[in-house]
Amino acid sequence: MSNPATSAGNRSLLLVDADTVVGRLVLRTFEEAGWEVTTAGSRDAGLAALKQRRFDRLLINCYPPSIQGLLVLAGRAGTPNEATPSCVLGGPASAEIEEAHRLKAAWVREFSDFKAREDLLQAVGGAGEAE
Repeated sequence: MSNPATSAGNRSLLLVDADTVVGRLVLRTFEEAGWEVTTAGSRDAGLAALKQRRFDRLLINCYPPSIQGLLVLAGRAGTPNEATPSCVLGGPASAEIEEAHRLKAAWVREFSDFKAREDLLQAVGGAGEAE
């Protein structure tokens, strides 16, 4: 039996990333696992995507530090994604991490917390679900 947190089925993900190495690794990880991934490289592209359709998860990469993704998280009110579980990747002890907590992301983790790609898939897949 497969783990629902790592089995994508038809799950969709909005990845907000400014075309970083970490972002490309995350993109490949989720695509290979069967997720339908939409990428947004800027605040404007992310906000436009939020308004167009509902996603199962939002993943915002703030590593290296960037405020662009957090502006997308802050702007999801009034969109089909207002209640979509949001996950934020960041660097150690950054201001972006503190802001992501304030914006009520489902989880905020350092990229280095994930030792394997499967760990990231499971963390994002299970975000916002009852433990």
